[in-house]
Amino acid sequence: MSYSIGERVMVDPRHHGGHHRTPRYIKGRVGEVVAHHGTYRNPEGLAYHADGLPKKELVRVRFHPLDLFADYRGAPHDLIEVDVFEHWLSKV
Repeated sequence: MSYSIGERVMVDPRHHGGHHRTPRYIKGRVGEVVAHHGTYRNPEGLAYHADGLPKKELVRVRFHPLDLFADYRGAPHDLIEVDVFEHWLSKV
């Protein structure tokens, strides 16, 4: 699956036991795709000695802190960017 720059995506809220690289604080949240990093072997498989195939697209997703943390008191123009593998994302 490919996501366009500027496209809104939701991070899957599912629980995942074991190794994964998707921070809990972005699960179930909506952000905007801001960059593409290419495709890489899936680190969730690599962590358990699998081959990590098929490769997954890695994208950078931008979030507004107030959308993640209700008590955020930083500057209103602050942003948080997180690299997320495609299998954690869905189009909004």
